[in-house]
This record gives sequence, structure tokens and C-alpha cells, in this order.
Amino acid sequence: MAVCRICGVEFSETINSAKKICNNENCWVKAWNDAISHFKDVNCTVEESKNHRTTSDEYKRIIEMYRNGMKRRQISDMVDVSYEMVCRIIRKAKKLNEV
Repeated sequence: MAVCRICGVEFSETINSAKKICNNENCWVKAWNDAISHFKDVNCTVEESKNHRTTSDEYKRIIEMYRNGMKRRQISDMVDVSYEMVCRIIRKAKKLNEV
């Protein structure tokens, strides 16, 4: 016999014995809410978004850095422009044969 950790009722040992939850629906709901409560309480900090617009100086600097062999992720971190925008600029420069 096992004892439910939520309602305290004894129940016959089954697969759920390790979780110590009886087959009562309310106990399962309570156990689920307890399990996910940690994720609800955590305050997630969202990374500050980077700039999606670039000046002509930044544009030239990005292309020059790419020519010098830097990776796109490194460029986006150094110039403070989003990774997606760096990829877009490099793709556009390749089409125009600037790279």
C-alpha cells in the first residue's frame, strides 16, 4: 500500500506509486500544478533587442568585417546590429557583388 502525497489516502501500489499520487483526478491536477508552478513564478528576462536599422557607416563596416573573415554572429555582437539584419546585409552585398 502507498499513501497519496496530496490527499493522504492509501491506495494499492501501481505505476504511480513512485509519484505517490492516487488515481483521483483532483490529485493529478494538483500535482501537475505543483510541478509547473516553478516555471510560472520565474520572471524571465528578455534580452534587449538589437537594432534592425543600419546607417551607411555600419553597412560598410559590416561588409568590411565579413571580407576580413569574421563570422556573422561575431559581427552582430560587435556592431550591435541583429544577427538577422547582418545576414540580410551580407546576402544583399553578395547579390550586388560588393563582397
